[in-house]
Amino acid sequence: MDWTPVPQLEAVIVGLERIISSFKRLTEVDKFDFIEMMNHPSLKRHMPLLSAEFTEDDCKKLIEAKEQLWADHGYGPWAFVVDGKFAYEPLYLSF
Repeated sequence: MDWTPVPQLEAVIVGLERIISSFKRLTEVDKFDFIEMMNHPSLKRHMPLLSAEFTEDDCKKLIEAKEQLWADHGYGPWAFVVDGKFAYEPLYLSF
């Protein structure tokens, strides 16, 4: 069976390429921006295990664990960068 691209999906991908200017490792993101994102009510609503306040110590541990994925497997999570800034703004968390 041949795979035929879905035009709507291609449009979404092209749109994302225009919005997301680059990717960064989590270690390259300002930790206070990351902490603010993790404490945002919209994000917490989708992460039931994140019930307590996400602290600086939590941030350090999470980023160390994610960096270990890179060390073990050669891949891991990326941070999206839009217009030169980590894309954690409430605008992007409006889901």
